[in-house]
Amino acid sequence: MPTIEKFAQFLDVNKAQIYDWEKIFPEFGHALDKIRAEQQNRLIDNGLAGTYNSTIAKLILACNHGMRENDNNVQVNILNNLDVTDKEARVKRLKAIVGKVELK
Repeated sequence: MPTIEKFAQFLDVNKAQIYDWEKIFPEFGHALDKIRAEQQNRLIDNGLAGTYNSTIAKLILACNHGMRENDNNVQVNILNNLDVTDKEARVKRLKAIVGKVELK
């Protein structure tokens, strides 16, 4: 899974330097946005497919991507509560629901 930490390690700099560059260089920030988007997509797809632990996927989605449960408990909880066993059907169901996910 792509992470900012792995990107920093690849560039042989510390994570703080990555965030400093993000503030200074808009193009660099765009690259980090791609990393974040890819991470979010993988967490959702693999969390639903059962490839990733859904509890861990939910935690990372909440911490790194601002997804959270709302008062109606319909948000990130979908990773644990979808009653669909077919991977393709789960992904389709999530995509139908994901529009209801609030961002912080």
